[in-house]
Amino acid sequence: MWDQLLDSPVFGIGVTIIGFALATVFARAVKNAAWANPILWASAGIVSLLLVTRVDYAQYMAGGQYFVPLLGLAVVSLAAPPFRHRKALRSSSAAVLFAVGIGSAAGVGMTIFLAWIFGGSRDTILSVAPKQATSPVAFDVANLAGGSGELAAVLAILTGMLGATLGPAALNLFRFTDARERGLAIGVSAHAIGTARIVTREPVAGAFAVVGMVVAAVYVTVLVPAALWVISFL
Repeated sequence: MWDQLLDSPVFGIGVTIIGFALATVFARAVKNAAWANPILWASAGIVSLLLVTRVDYAQYMAGGQYFVPLLGLAVVSLAAPPFRHRKALRSSSAAVLFAVGIGSAAGVGMTIFLAWIFGGSRDTILSVAPKQATSPVAFDVANLAGGSGELAAVLAILTGMLGATLGPAALNLFRFTDARERGLAIGVSAHAIGTARIVTREPVAGAFAVVGMVVAAVYVTVLVPAALWVISFL
């Protein structure tokens, strides 16, 4: 009975839904503190459960895989904030394109450099390079480049959770108060997870975060192949 449950999609789907529901209740109990991000705690809980029960990742993904296509839909659902603040975005469009381009290039370049300098294999570099994009894009870019889409998506999600948890505090510490600056910084560095959080707290910054995230994803699809092409000559 137990083995049949583990091998069925019901297990992965059920664990994911229950884990996120519990993490959401916990976050609300502590008044949605930054460190109580539901995705962070749900992910940690699911990983811990799999390790303790020694359930194979492939068994979990028999059901967990059905959530992967929803990542794209989740990103699309963030289209409303930019529409509401389209005038502010239009007036800053050139600056947004320039700033996001610099941030994306720096992120991709530093990621590839660190992976290379620490002796990462070609497959590893191909997998970590797209993490600067939101997870659905990172997944596809890594797969098309010949790396591991799963690893790229995990790294993108981890980056997003870290940015969502520490990003706002870091921006406050360095006195970044302009909504445009805050939004673009979160969108480029914390992806959909950070963007979804800032949208609910800072509407204008949230609009810029959505645009920053989307534009960064476009840049990454170009920057990663270009960077790997350059590395092939080194």
